[in-house]
Amino acid sequence: MSTAVEAGREQATRGAEGARGQSRPAGAPDLDQEILQEFVLEANEQLTDADSRLLELEKSPHQNEALNALFRSFHTIKGLAGFLNLDDLQNTAHAAEDLLDCARGKKIELRGQAIDLIFQSSDVLKQLVRQVADCLTAGTWPPAGVARAAALVDGIRKLVAGAQSPAASAAASAPSAAEDEERATAAEEPGMRRPAEGAERTIRVDANRLDHLVDLVGELVITESMVARATAVGENQARDLRRHMLRLDKITRELQELAGSLRMVPVQGLFRKMARLARDTAKKCGKEVSFETIGEDTELDKTVVEKVADPLVHLIRNAIDHGLESDATERVRQGKASAGRVQLRAFHKGGKIFIEVEDDGRGLNRAAIIEKAVQRGLLRKDEIPEERDIYSLICQPGFSTATKITALSGRGVGMDVVKRNIVSMGGSLEIRSEGGKGTCFAMKLPLTLAVIDGMLVRAGKERYVIPTLSVVRLVEPRRGDITSVLDRDDWLQVQGQSLPLVRLTTLFRLPACDSQARLAIIVECDGDRIAVVVDELLGQQQAVIKSIGGGLGDTPGISGCAILSDGRVGLVVDVAGLLQLVKGEHMGDAGHFAPVDLDDKPNGVWTA
Repeated sequence: MSTAVEAGREQATRGAEGARGQSRPAGAPDLDQEILQEFVLEANEQLTDADSRLLELEKSPHQNEALNALFRSFHTIKGLAGFLNLDDLQNTAHAAEDLLDCARGKKIELRGQAIDLIFQSSDVLKQLVRQVADCLTAGTWPPAGVARAAALVDGIRKLVAGAQSPAASAAASAPSAAEDEERATAAEEPGMRRPAEGAERTIRVDANRLDHLVDLVGELVITESMVARATAVGENQARDLRRHMLRLDKITRELQELAGSLRMVPVQGLFRKMARLARDTAKKCGKEVSFETIGEDTELDKTVVEKVADPLVHLIRNAIDHGLESDATERVRQGKASAGRVQLRAFHKGGKIFIEVEDDGRGLNRAAIIEKAVQRGLLRKDEIPEERDIYSLICQPGFSTATKITALSGRGVGMDVVKRNIVSMGGSLEIRSEGGKGTCFAMKLPLTLAVIDGMLVRAGKERYVIPTLSVVRLVEPRRGDITSVLDRDDWLQVQGQSLPLVRLTTLFRLPACDSQARLAIIVECDGDRIAVVVDELLGQQQAVIKSIGGGLGDTPGISGCAILSDGRVGLVVDVAGLLQLVKGEHMGDAGHFAPVDLDDKPNGVWTA
């Protein structure tokens, strides 16, 4: 055993018994929990990179750079697993490494069965690594193992044996000097491998520490606002103090931006996982698919990246399975390439991030959607909805036009979950489609879920923060601008449009200070607009969003709270939730904003 490995074991044992005080699962190797956690992180990074390289090699099997990088990933996992006595992981990675070594030696080509076996190896290794992580969480050991691992290793060994002559096998079993050096490097402690020449220097930051830093910066912003408010009393006598306050404000904002930037991560890792998903889905569907990614360097909050993964899985699967034509000859007849195209792209625009999934398939079947909606009572037979409203119907729970149900089929399967997840992040989903040309699902998301720019308003005696990005305009209603339907619901006439009028005092049952509508804020989400009536606009404020906690539960129309400059707590308005309230989706027996049948009303409103 090498000195490096012995030193690593000795250090790990001391760490388990000494200052760190971290426990390890019963029966686990003599390594502290931190070493095993580092292995899980390292292995997952290597496997994510391996999937990306595999996709490159599947398209171009002779890319030596991708092949060598893939070999190094499996070789590294093998070395680290051996260091930790994780036999199943080591054996699977070793078998894949042998197959890749044959490919490097031009004894076998990575096509057909060979490339499939490497993909399967990656999948099995992911399962094995996940089991190690689960054991760390549960405090149990050893990992259960994966049933198909042994059969996979045997299949690889047979393929390798058939590709090599006895002489070649003997030569291959003798490691080269370069391989000896690689093994020595891989035997070092996880996370201590040498960075590639010219690679960007990075460090891992514990997510809890990062969140704590962001919270502290948020408290600093709040404190600074309080001090600024206190010093405003002696305005004429505090010029120097105000000058220093301006400096403090500048530093505070820069620190806040820096802390926020630490949470920003590129979508590259997420996009690579989606590329692997697209490849596997295409295989299951028996379709030839060209999957493209654009904007992999686009950065957004790590929390948003985590939450957007599930919607992307649904959208990409549906695009391939249901969006693309099954018959390649049909595509060629329409002037398209025989291989279907699915594009995943990300970009910044207007202070938000857009993530779009677009296919060049058959497009949404408008007639089938309307027919299904009529059957379910979502539309009347004589109703002619707008294009946007038709496509939004596929996001209704359980809505699907698929004639054959499979594990993947039907755009309605999971689309309600997709939209709910997007809306929960303060985002929106737009669907564009053209018959015979394809469909695009565009997600508009906030860059971060931690801090928002908001408009501070008063309703009754309470303070609310309305996200600035949702605000379209401010209106001072005049006499005659407000109309009512059946003496129950109010509407505001704005530039020829009738918008539902939401009084925050009425909605949240607050004592009203003034019965007159002083100010209406027009807000928008997912293409829908409403007018929110408040008593007073107090100004703009950058709000650090805090969780409400379990006391109020899941309150429709409220997404969190924020500490204001005067030390009071203000509630952050959820515009999407307000729209749902207006549509009657959360009102229950409250009676507010109940849907009204306006069939006989020529303009959709009655004048009060």
